[in-house]
Amino acid sequence: MKIVLTSLFIALIGWHQPILAQQLHERPENTTLRIALFTPLHLDSVFKNLPAGPLRKFPRYALPGLDFAQGAQIGLDSFSFPGATIELQIFDSRMPKARLDSTLQTLAVSGIDGILAPVRDPELTMLAQFAQQQKIPCWSASYPNDAGITNNPFFAILNPTLKTHCEAIFTYLLQTTDNRDKILLVRQTGTQEDRVAGYFQQINQPDQQRLLNYQTVVLDSNYADLRFKLDSTRNNRIVVGSLDEAFAERIVRILAPLRKKYNVTVIGMPNWDGFSMFSKNGTSTIRDFPVVYTSPYFNAKNDSVSLWIESVYLEKYKGRPSEHAFKGIEMTLQFARHLLEMRGEPTAQRYTFYSKPNLMPIQKSTDGTIDYLENKHMFFLRRINGTVSVQ
Repeated sequence: MKIVLTSLFIALIGWHQPILAQQLHERPENTTLRIALFTPLHLDSVFKNLPAGPLRKFPRYALPGLDFAQGAQIGLDSFSFPGATIELQIFDSRMPKARLDSTLQTLAVSGIDGILAPVRDPELTMLAQFAQQQKIPCWSASYPNDAGITNNPFFAILNPTLKTHCEAIFTYLLQTTDNRDKILLVRQTGTQEDRVAGYFQQINQPDQQRLLNYQTVVLDSNYADLRFKLDSTRNNRIVVGSLDEAFAERIVRILAPLRKKYNVTVIGMPNWDGFSMFSKNGTSTIRDFPVVYTSPYFNAKNDSVSLWIESVYLEKYKGRPSEHAFKGIEMTLQFARHLLEMRGEPTAQRYTFYSKPNLMPIQKSTDGTIDYLENKHMFFLRRINGTVSVQ
C-alpha cells in the first residue's frame, strides 16, 4: 500500500537521526509553536526485521503509532490557526532509552512548547518528568493510567482512568434510576474486578451513607444463575464490572434471550468498544441486544468534515483512516489550540472538535497538591448490531 511506502520513505530519511521533523503553515511574523509528538513507530525492530525484496506490508504492531502520526500531519496540513506557525516534530517513542534521553536533551536546548504522547510507561514517565522540568504541557493521548506520576500539574491524561469511568457510570445510574430499579454489579474473581468493585464502594459511601442500593454478584461458575437475580416487575440495571471479553460475552449471552421477559439494561466497561461480539462482522456477534459503555471519544464519521478527511487520507495514503488516525487529527489540533490559549493567542479555526476534553486537576493528597490533570468528559455510547450512537 502506498501509505506504507510513503511512511517508510519519511522514516528512512531520519533513520540515523533522533528527530523526524516537518514544519507546517510557515508565515512571517507569526506566533510559532513547537510540538513534539512521541508515538510508537518501532523503527528499530521494523528495519531490523525487513524481509528480502520490496516491503509490501507494514507490521501490524506498528500501525497504531504510524496512523496517529499520519493523522497529526493531515490535521495540521488541513486546518490552520490564524497568525500561528506550527512546527511538528515526530519521534519514535520506542527508541532505546539512551537515545530517548539524548533526544530530550536536544529538545531542552532547541526549545519545545509541548509534548503529545500516545505512549505507555516507561516512556510516558520519562516524557512527563521532562515536561515538568521544562514547565511545558505533556498530554498522554492514549494510555488510561497515571503511570504512578504525582505532583506534576504539567501532565494531563486524555484517555481517562478506570476510576473516572466508574465515577461516570455511577453518576449515570444516580441520574437515570429510581428507588424501584434493581441494580446489580456483576463480576468475576480478579484483580481488575476488585478495582472496579472498590471504586464503586468508595464512590457509593462518601459520608458512610449509601447513595445507591446495589447488589454485587460474583460469578466464577454457574453463570446461568444470574437469571434468578432479575426481577420481572422492575427495571434491571446490570453493570458488568469486568474488562475480560470472555466473561462479558458469557454474561451478555445469558441476558440477551431474557430481554423479552425482563427489562434489562447492560452497562459495560470502556474497553468493550473493541470486543468482537459487538462488531458487525464478529464471529460471535450478539444480535439485537444493546449494551451501554463509556468513552471519552466518539465520531460517527458521517458528517461532512469526517467524509472530507477520509477523502484526503485516501488521496494521500491510498487507504481509509483508522480510529488512530482520526484521534491523531483530533488530539493534535486540540493540543495546538490549548498551547495557543495558554499564550493568549486567537484560536478560531475551521475544524469542529468531536470530543472536547474537560481537564480537571486530580489531588490524591489533602495538602492541595495537584498530581496531574485528567479528562472528565465522557460519552455514554449505545452499541447494537455493530452500530454505535450516543446514549
